[in-house]
Amino acid sequence: MGVYVGNIQKYFIKNGDYKTETNGKLLLWQLYVNKENKLYNKMSNSETIYWNDGNTQGDEVLSVKINKNATEILGH
Repeated sequence: MGVYVGNIQKYFIKNGDYKTETNGKLLLWQLYVNKENKLYNKMSNSETIYWNDGNTQGDEVLSVKINKNATEILGH
């Protein structure tokens, strides 16, 4: 999987926005614009820049189950 997404990432952060660049064969870079709450993605196999709207909730909780025998973490 490292071949596709890369094994080196460079991060640039400023005023809540960020950009990450990779050396992968598929994912080239991602850009998050805080003001728009959008994540832009550039893939090597397309001229198109794809984006995701952070304000859109595409998932829903299907079920919740309490497991009282779970491992203790930080005293909880």
